[in-house]
Amino acid sequence: MKTLFCVICAVCFMLSSYAEAKSYEECGIATKASLVFASVAATPVYLVCKLPLAAAGAALAAPVNFLTLKYADEFAEPLALRTMCGDWYITPAILHGDRHLQYFGSVD
Repeated sequence: MKTLFCVICAVCFMLSSYAEAKSYEECGIATKASLVFASVAATPVYLVCKLPLAAAGAALAAPVNFLTLKYADEFAEPLALRTMCGDWYITPAILHGDRHLQYFGSVD
């Protein structure tokens, strides 16, 4: 019985399925509502990971700037910017795949 179940699961996962790609705007109301709900549910979990990184980046960059009298500013400022910038919440567009999650921000 267990072998039959494993074979059925393997066959189901190996079969390719066809689905047309839609943008977020083309999705139905139920899909949009589900993505909004999922983004609201995923954001607190993501913040638990993002907040310590941002705090550590700022906590490291400030003493480096102070102790080196801004001599190491070329290292400290991009470190602080990359850890503190980026996405702070999960949008439905990220979950849908229209845009990528930026855990680290850009230095520009």
